[in-house]
Amino acid sequence: MNSLLYQPREGVEFTQRSEIPLLKVQYSTFQTALFCLVRDWLKGKVGVGAPEEESVKNDITEVNDAVNGDGLKDVLDEETKPVYDEMVKIKVPGHLKVATSHRKWLRLTYEFLQKIGATFSDKMTALVRKHDLSKYTHREVLGYAVMFGDGSIDWRQLEIEAEKIEWDNTLHNHYAGNPHHPEYFYPLTEDGKRDKSVPMLKLDPENGKDYVDESIIDMLAARGERVLAKDPEINVKKWLAIEERYLFRYAEEDKVYVKECLKKVEKLAEDFLSDVENEDSFYGHFDDRAVVFKPLD
Repeated sequence: MNSLLYQPREGVEFTQRSEIPLLKVQYSTFQTALFCLVRDWLKGKVGVGAPEEESVKNDITEVNDAVNGDGLKDVLDEETKPVYDEMVKIKVPGHLKVATSHRKWLRLTYEFLQKIGATFSDKMTALVRKHDLSKYTHREVLGYAVMFGDGSIDWRQLEIEAEKIEWDNTLHNHYAGNPHHPEYFYPLTEDGKRDKSVPMLKLDPENGKDYVDESIIDMLAARGERVLAKDPEINVKKWLAIEERYLFRYAEEDKVYVKECLKKVEKLAEDFLSDVENEDSFYGHFDDRAVVFKPLD
């Protein structure tokens, strides 16, 4: 396993498949086509939204080489070219763009939180670097492309069985390989629900708090990028107003910790942004909007 990716918890495995029903091909054929597609996307030969930062490019390249291209040929032929073209058609490059945009928002959110005074362990910078790199791998790209495409659509109601298979496969693998998701720690019970009897904070005393902190940064990054996308300015008060329905995934003790953290961040942001010079320092941090702190309507 590449050092930038995680292994599943004990008792959990990534799905193993020999065929891809959606593409009607052998798994190795799909994997080769994907390796070439990610490589071409990074070079700007297909799709848009590839990262400009060399360090980010290098991390994705490392994952693509080690995981997607592991032991496989790295050229398209008459067998793999149609699969490549079909993945372009179902917007796999669009998914890569969305994943890259979110990871950038995550890094910027982390920097914002640090600047206003939020504190994290020394591990967080490495966790942010690794965040969601699994979304560039053969285990996840198809399901995300099917469900969200290039980000212009929200959750779809999947009706085609092959698409449902891909989404279920992707979601299982993403949870299994990303400990910033509570689902990584909470095993599935026989009735299909998550066992939240033991919180992340206790299941992994060494790293659990860091993973919960990463989940908070992840939640804020997603909310900032999507929910506040059309707002003329980024109101931090609104940004932090996470609805209860987004917290149901946590065990009770983890949820209490998350709420306490959000309150602390709100106070830090209010104090920091009350200084006009500090407010001005964030202009253009995320995009061309000001970052402000205002009461909710």
